[in-house]
Amino acid sequence: MRLKRVISAALAVSMAVSMMPATAVPAFAEGTSTNTAVTTTTVDENAPTSGDCGVEGHEEVKWAYDESTKVLTISGNGPMADYNGIKADTDVGTENDLRPWKPYLKQITEVHIEEGVTAIGNSAFRGMKALKKANIPASIRDLGDYIFRYDEVLEEVIWAEGFEAAETTDVDSNQNANQNVY
Repeated sequence: MRLKRVISAALAVSMAVSMMPATAVPAFAEGTSTNTAVTTTTVDENAPTSGDCGVEGHEEVKWAYDESTKVLTISGNGPMADYNGIKADTDVGTENDLRPWKPYLKQITEVHIEEGVTAIGNSAFRGMKALKKANIPASIRDLGDYIFRYDEVLEEVIWAEGFEAAETTDVDSNQNANQNVY
């Protein structure tokens, strides 16, 4: 009789726990946060914090990440490279993601592009989960596809005064073509 009570009690506890949302149980909630503004991740201490990001022949276009301010800076003269290996949000950060700042994707809160950079590469800033702010300088002549796609907390993009964006065409998931000017 006592065994039946113990089994009944254990069954009742397991049923109660199974009905709780996963975030209510600390063991399941590890690594989650209700604050989407800042994401903490571990980065390989040997990961570079600067390098080239220009198209072939434009190695003077550089990137630099400041770990203390969480700002990614793009500088130099010429166009950025395209990062076409990222086809979906699930590709962000994988081996298909060839962006040199990939180790910092979940930490970067601001992108600063300096005057002189003439094009933003396809998917350059796609899927940056902490990105809140970016700028587009007047020297930009070409905006790549999906540059800010899946940037869930992006609040502000500062366009240079007098910036004239080209018309863009995007095809949505229903195969409807949309023409827009940024």
